[in-house]
Amino acid sequence: MGFIDIEFVRQQYARLNEPLLKPLMDKGEETQQDIGVQEQFECELVEFTGHLCLYEKTRRDINSFISDLNKVDWEKAFQKFVRSWIRKRLDAGFADYNNETHLEASIDRLPGRYSNYRFPDEYDPGAPSTRLLFHKERHQLAPEELMIYTLKAFDPEALEQAIEKAKTTIKQEAYQQAAESLVDFFKISWYYGREDKIKLQNQKGRIILCGELWGREDRRGEQLDALLAKIGTYAVESGSTGLLSCMEEARSIQGYEAVPSRTPVNLGNDVHAVFYKEKLKFHLDEDEFASLWGFITTYYDGRLRELEIK
Repeated sequence: MGFIDIEFVRQQYARLNEPLLKPLMDKGEETQQDIGVQEQFECELVEFTGHLCLYEKTRRDINSFISDLNKVDWEKAFQKFVRSWIRKRLDAGFADYNNETHLEASIDRLPGRYSNYRFPDEYDPGAPSTRLLFHKERHQLAPEELMIYTLKAFDPEALEQAIEKAKTTIKQEAYQQAAESLVDFFKISWYYGREDKIKLQNQKGRIILCGELWGREDRRGEQLDALLAKIGTYAVESGSTGLLSCMEEARSIQGYEAVPSRTPVNLGNDVHAVFYKEKLKFHLDEDEFASLWGFITTYYDGRLRELEIK
């Protein structure tokens, strides 16, 4: 971070007797990687305020020659700073997530106040009062006062907690959706059989499980695409990739026309399959089947049919 004169910050905080920027003052040029998110936010906010004040001074100087440069809207500028911070922290928080499930991590997953951040209404419970802090309305605040107000109005650590909660929630939702899609594809819920058991065959150490292909042949690629995304989620969570590899090859075979019956898929691997007119017949080794069944029973919240393997 470049040099910034923060004497006005010290003066304001001394006057308010609230030294929230003391960590910044003590740490000097310490790298942001070594400080917490609250301190990072404070550092960047101070730097932003300094640059913004310099910009406004420069604008006034330029306006002595021309007069069509817009004056800074201080309140909007500080709100935009917070929005930019939210987006940056969101991107950093979700950077290691987006390939884990079929669901996208976006700002819409956070509480609504973060999607287009605005300073809270003065009368909102818990909102800082500019009248009490500065004896002014918010639109009358100087930039250094708005900086202090921003620190009181926005909690960067609460944002981090919201991002972590969203990641956990998205994963759980994705796993549940994947389990539901697999149950529907293999028709193994109580809805499809009620009193009937799922009677599966074990042929030479491979469990036979059939998935339904529905609708017109030229739309089956779309069905497999949707299912493939959910199987990808299952593969990441379970660490078992046999079903995913098999389904990827099945999708490469399924075009806009019917696949000839008895077309083999992924032969010689842990999971292989055979196309039939309205189904895919999977042959899963026992480890892959155990992984699949464990995933389904963990994340499917409906009632499954009783399993019987012969």
